[in-house]
Amino acid sequence: MRYDPARQQLSRPHLSVMLFACGVQLLILGIIGEYIGRLMSAAYRRPVYIVEEIARNEGYPLVYLAQYLFGSALLYEMVAWLGIDRRWAALIALLLSVPMSFLLNRLVLAQRATP
Repeated sequence: MRYDPARQQLSRPHLSVMLFACGVQLLILGIIGEYIGRLMSAAYRRPVYIVEEIARNEGYPLVYLAQYLFGSALLYEMVAWLGIDRRWAALIALLLSVPMSFLLNRLVLAQRATP
């Protein structure tokens, strides 16, 4: 018996599994769409003046500049002087510079909150 693609049929179990998988994919896409929709509606309900006040804040560029310089210097020190593998050094530099950035951002926000 030779293989004939024109006579090949999809069996019911295969069709059921395929339709079930498509349904699961559509369900997951619906959940993701609902999540993104709720995020967008929550973002649009925020007052504009708060966003404008944060955007005018001069301290943020300095925070990110400090994080960049600290991370770069730390990465260079660990790779060039300590001889740590650059992949591990990048991870360690990231783990140390992100909390520093968080604390500096809190400091900038605390200064803006005080009258």
